[in-house]
Amino acid sequence: MKRVAKKYLKVWVAFVNLKAEEGYTFSDFLDYEGNPKEDCIGAVAFIAIESNDLRGALEILTKGLHELHFCAEFIYEIRNVHHLIECDALSETDKEEIDWLIKSKYVFKILDKLWPYVEM
Repeated sequence: MKRVAKKYLKVWVAFVNLKAEEGYTFSDFLDYEGNPKEDCIGAVAFIAIESNDLRGALEILTKGLHELHFCAEFIYEIRNVHHLIECDALSETDKEEIDWLIKSKYVFKILDKLWPYVEM
């Protein structure tokens, strides 16, 4: 088994389906780089959360999304980063962003970008 630093035991990654909080339109939060806005109704995202335990991670996830006027419509999974690194299930880019989070004063970070979707 791969030897992994203990600092990753207090970091979690959640795979979340997001929607805008009531009173907000999801498309208004997205930057389309000059392209016309689509009628996006939500997005999926990988979110890193620093917390000593799973219960705290869920609280931080809820509060962090609320600050952005999002809410979790569905949490597909939430996994401990230490385990993800042990299993080689985390990209180097995600690991770099998680290392940044650990060194910062923040406890919540959307990894990479949001993946918006439209209603089918």
